[in-house]
Amino acid sequence: MDLKAILQFAPEGIVRPKYVLEWARSGGLPDLTTPNLAAPGEDAPTFFGAYGEWMGTPLPTWEDIAWLRNEWDGPFAVKGIMHPDDARRAVDAGATAISVSNHGGNNLDGTPASIRALPDIVKAVGGQTEVLLDGGIRRGGDVVKALALGAKAVMIGRAYLWGMAANGEAGVVNVLSILRSGIDEALLGLGKSSIHDLTPDDLIVPEDFTRGHRATALPTP
Repeated sequence: MDLKAILQFAPEGIVRPKYVLEWARSGGLPDLTTPNLAAPGEDAPTFFGAYGEWMGTPLPTWEDIAWLRNEWDGPFAVKGIMHPDDARRAVDAGATAISVSNHGGNNLDGTPASIRALPDIVKAVGGQTEVLLDGGIRRGGDVVKALALGAKAVMIGRAYLWGMAANGEAGVVNVLSILRSGIDEALLGLGKSSIHDLTPDDLIVPEDFTRGHRATALPTP
């Protein structure tokens, strides 16, 4: 915190005197710890310490997911499903919803788009759990495509954050308004009065659009 930084953040400090006073009393920068990750009687790890521990933790198994389901009696969604076999496993583990998502290609940049995997997954478990689509939603027409292919709803990723960063609550409202207008325009172009009237037949989908999934089950992670 040199003089330049102090001058830069002074206006924010002026409107938050209580925070500045607590900071001054502590004699240093705020303690970025994660108390919710500390075992009883242990010191809370730092943020980066907790992150490093998480990165070094073995990947969860389907047994872990089933255990977590037993510990929680509320709605339970599993994100990152890209194969019908995994969708069935999630349902067997007790998921009340699954999110068809490739995490934006962050894990494997050659992974097919989520929407290509969507129809086969809907066919496999659509009658047993809610199927959501995550990834690739940039406009209202994308929402309509996903719903027509069987998704119950979609996730819009960070789009609301861009609006919030630009103009606060009004920016978020603007983002949602743009998506809503795009949905209405796409429905109008398809001759539909509601998203509830959409079916796969409303889209021109090439025969090779969906990802070809093997019939054999994947190995347990």
